[in-house]
Amino acid sequence: MTMLQYAESDLVDSNYYTRKLVNKREGEELSPNHLVLAKEILRQKALVLLTSEMEESADRMAKYFGWYAQEEDLIPKQKECLQRFAVEEPLNPLNPYSQKNFQTPQDGDPVWKAIATRNLYDLELYDYAKQVFQQQEVLSW
Repeated sequence: MTMLQYAESDLVDSNYYTRKLVNKREGEELSPNHLVLAKEILRQKALVLLTSEMEESADRMAKYFGWYAQEEDLIPKQKECLQRFAVEEPLNPLNPYSQKNFQTPQDGDPVWKAIATRNLYDLELYDYAKQVFQQQEVLSW
């Protein structure tokens, strides 16, 4: 099965994250009101972390969970661990889950269009999550 065949099949979830946030199963109808609710739940109840901002996200997670050894400072072993697994390893071609081992569909190509068509609410939710990530920057966890 090609990526395009997969993307056009019923195997692809539709709006997975929106559904999870508003407790709607696959096949149940979603409306714009569900997206509004999903955004509000995300804003009020989630610590938003982005893989595109891995170092900042790891830092926020450490602050949130109280992983700092003392006063906003990571001990050297913690810094080494975060650097290795959060920054370097996701890009390591020997890691089978590495981002380099997957061909990501590009915006506008047929695979992207097929997936995007089934996930319009999730795409909007992701754009909103990026805004929430920026807003959470000022919070002191």
